[in-house]
Amino acid sequence: MRVARRLAGVVNALASPKKVGLLIAGFDVPHTHVHVIPMHDYHDITSKRLLDHTLVKPSAAELAAAAARIREALQTSQFAREAAK
Repeated sequence: MRVARRLAGVVNALASPKKVGLLIAGFDVPHTHVHVIPMHDYHDITSKRLLDHTLVKPSAAELAAAAARIREALQTSQFAREAAK
């Protein structure tokens, strides 16, 4: 959970959501995945928008840019210090 907490801090700093949600899933595989989700709305951690057909999917370029910002933030001294705790 240390890595999830560190990543949640980065997501919070970069996305400025109301909350950062964590979802741990592993029904279909013999391991688990921890999803770190910026929550701007209560239903951001549910499937409501997917089921309502109102989900807007980011482009590959937008996802790549977000991943680059996250990687860069994880390498900064502030988040590196938090990881060492």
